[in-house]
This record gives sequence, structure tokens and C-alpha cells, in this order.
Amino acid sequence: MDDLDAGLQLENSGLGIDLERAPGCSLLVMTQLTPAEMHERTGVPIDTLRYYEKEGLLQNVARARSGHRRYSEDDVLWVEVLRCLRHTGMTIEQLRVYCELGSQGDHKLSMYAATPEVSR
Repeated sequence: MDDLDAGLQLENSGLGIDLERAPGCSLLVMTQLTPAEMHERTGVPIDTLRYYEKEGLLQNVARARSGHRRYSEDDVLWVEVLRCLRHTGMTIEQLRVYCELGSQGDHKLSMYAATPEVSR
């Protein structure tokens, strides 16, 4: 659903909302990408996206009512980070450690980057 569709839904919802009479207001719509759209945006194969989720590298992927995966803009950014890190030669295990440290906060990431066996 794009901004126009969302706006039409609001206007037709019976709430009396007229977006044309609200200049300067924008409608924030969460983008939900299918796995195929995510592949198209990131270049990461669908099987790899599922693997990253299974391995805990890509967490909290939303699901449609049908149970199909739906990726957010944050997921797109994170997958691009993972892709870049893989291109540096990081293993899946190193990515897993990186993700675990990242979930604990920035102070842990700086400690990880400073360890000699990781930085070289």
C-alpha cells in the first residue's frame, strides 16, 4: 500500500479526514516488503534471508496474516549491513557475535572492535 492508497483509505474510512485540507502534513506508512521485493532491493537471495532469520541475524521479521514474511525499511538497512560485513570476510559465527553484542548496546560493539583477534 502506498501513501495514496493509505490516504484514500483514511478519507473513505468515515472519520471525516480530508488530507487535501491539511497542507504540510504527511502520512507515515510503514513499508512492508515481500521476500521477492526484499531480494530486489538488497540483492540478497530469498533463501539467504530465511537463513539469516533462522540463524538469528535478522530478528523480529513481521508476518502478514497469511504467515508470509514482511520486511520493514529497518530490515532492508540491516540486511545491507549484513551483506557488507559478509563482503569483508566475516563468518556467520562472527556476524552472530556482532549481532549479539549490538543488541547489548554500543559500548559492547566498541569493546568487540578493539579485540586484537577481531580487528586483524
